[in-house]
Amino acid sequence: MITIEFNARAYFSKVSQLDRAAANLGAGRPVDTNLHETDARSIRELSKAIEQWQRLLRDYQSSLHSEVSKLKKIGDEIEQTDQKLAHYLSARVK
Repeated sequence: MITIEFNARAYFSKVSQLDRAAANLGAGRPVDTNLHETDARSIRELSKAIEQWQRLLRDYQSSLHSEVSKLKKIGDEIEQTDQKLAHYLSARVK
């Protein structure tokens, strides 16, 4: 099981700050440079946490695909066995 903890409110607050800064920069307006070093550090930490979360999700997705493939093979084997059994039983009834 994968457990990830993060402070959503802090994350979205920082994302909002970054969005505003990017919008201002894109519009040619001055960017708020009042981000303190701790804010910058927090943003870097959040960025690392997001990257870890994305890696975990990719790993989980890959694992799920693998399990689905295994289940499909099992389903195919069951279907083949069912068909063989039905053929065998129909031959025995005749």
